[in-house]
Amino acid sequence: MSVSRKGKSITFTADADTYAGVVFVAGLTMQVAGGSAGDRLRITDSGGSVIADYLVMSATDNADLWAGRAPQFYDSVLIEDFPSGTCVLTMFVD
Repeated sequence: MSVSRKGKSITFTADADTYAGVVFVAGLTMQVAGGSAGDRLRITDSGGSVIADYLVMSATDNADLWAGRAPQFYDSVLIEDFPSGTCVLTMFVD
């Protein structure tokens, strides 16, 4: 598990990473290098609701997974599926 929180961001770098507790998500980005097209990133909350579901487009991919949505509360966060290669998921919280 490789979850770290610094100020207003939480960084996830491994499959099955979990952040316990209520978070107010204001943004979500992903950067992957050395991955494979078609790899999946899926993030859920403790109730199983999908926060983000994304298919990697190429070996190197950067994605804004929040895309301007309004900030939202979630009770805990779990990485269900994580791309291969080196991947960093950053969740911006308020």
